[in-house]
Amino acid sequence: MKKIFTMSRLFSLFLLLICFLKGLFLVNISLGSNFAVTKCTLPDKDEAASSITVKVVNLRPLKGTLRLALYGSRKAYEDRSNAVCSTSLAVRSGNATIGFTGLSEGWYAIMFYHDTNNNGKFDRILGIPKEQFGFSNNALPGLGGPPSFDKTKFFVPKGKNLIMVLKAQ
Repeated sequence: MKKIFTMSRLFSLFLLLICFLKGLFLVNISLGSNFAVTKCTLPDKDEAASSITVKVVNLRPLKGTLRLALYGSRKAYEDRSNAVCSTSLAVRSGNATIGFTGLSEGWYAIMFYHDTNNNGKFDRILGIPKEQFGFSNNALPGLGGPPSFDKTKFFVPKGKNLIMVLKAQ
């Protein structure tokens, strides 16, 4: 995937000011790099669509693919199935920005990994992650595996744009 958008720090601060003045719900502000937008499920006709902009920071090495999934229920998150949206983006810089649009109001959770060798798998050695990963709310995994849905879930209000920064572990 081509690098299609790069934001300067000044533009990012301007965007933050506009969001603040318009009353958009912000988790964190992102300072741009690689960028992709993914259209998700369509909301009900009576409902205003919401969106999420996710910036993943601290990606290294600068190769491979960032694979990200957005889950809309505890069951889907725990089973790693039926993601509301999933997307991938070539890693060409230490930061990547992904936008999810067309979302309904509700609770969501994000999980991602940096597939450095592009084999489509989250590689581990003796159960220890070999590739970078992360979760919404920057939740950390426990000894038994990924953090629970309760630790990673966040609420997307009706008709709002949510912006968050997630750190690759």
